[in-house]
Amino acid sequence: MSTSFEIVPYTRNFHPDLLDIWHRGVKKTHTFLSEQDFIFYKHIVDKEALPNIEVWIALNMQMHPLGFVGVNGKHIEMLFVDPDIHRQGVGTALLNFVIRTKGCITVDVNEQNSQARAFYKRYGFIEKGRAETDDRGKPYPLIQLELADCAEKQRSLWKYYNEWAVRLSRCS
Repeated sequence: MSTSFEIVPYTRNFHPDLLDIWHRGVKKTHTFLSEQDFIFYKHIVDKEALPNIEVWIALNMQMHPLGFVGVNGKHIEMLFVDPDIHRQGVGTALLNFVIRTKGCITVDVNEQNSQARAFYKRYGFIEKGRAETDDRGKPYPLIQLELADCAEKQRSLWKYYNEWAVRLSRCS
């Protein structure tokens, strides 16, 4: 089933709908969170994240949010799609939008969130690290992912830089 939508920048009037998508999405995919931690993160998303990072929203033709992605520089902070329409291309479109507009990107996913890990792996992300706790120090390990093409470009640049540095050192 295909869903028609457009991607638009965040505006405050969509905030309650985005928080609802986040709420339902986390309840479905983050079953490892305690209820206390769920409330803690909901407050952060509501008061800190949504109003303060770059957010893009997938809207259907009736101007109703289907999902959203939040980015900070070239790092995806969050990507959530209405759980009722998972696997209809909204998450893929939001991810592709970020890749097109930002280039090389990274994302951290909870180690316990196998759905998110599989999603990003399917689109060419590779593991570049792991943290024992999340950004708030909570005991939810994070897997740090990077788009594979970007990792290869960085390796090539470092190789070129190292070769250049060796040649330069021979000249002195």
